[in-house]
Amino acid sequence: MRGLRLRAGIVAAVKADTHSLIAYELGMFGRMIAFAQGFPGLRPVDARYWVFMQIAMVAGFVTTWPVNWWLIRHGMKERM
Repeated sequence: MRGLRLRAGIVAAVKADTHSLIAYELGMFGRMIAFAQGFPGLRPVDARYWVFMQIAMVAGFVTTWPVNWWLIRHGMKERM
């Protein structure tokens, strides 16, 4: 999209997405670990598990927001 060569494009994509994905995973998995500790019998066959998963995904979004804002502000990522 930026007219970069293959190697430069891959490096730019890794820079832009690695930090975002790590922030998302920390927020989501951190929340799921907290839910698993609070509800020891939680299993993927329970509806409550999937409700908690949705809440964890929102937590991941919340932790990703400031990282994406910083990456956009410093020109490492483009606005969508």
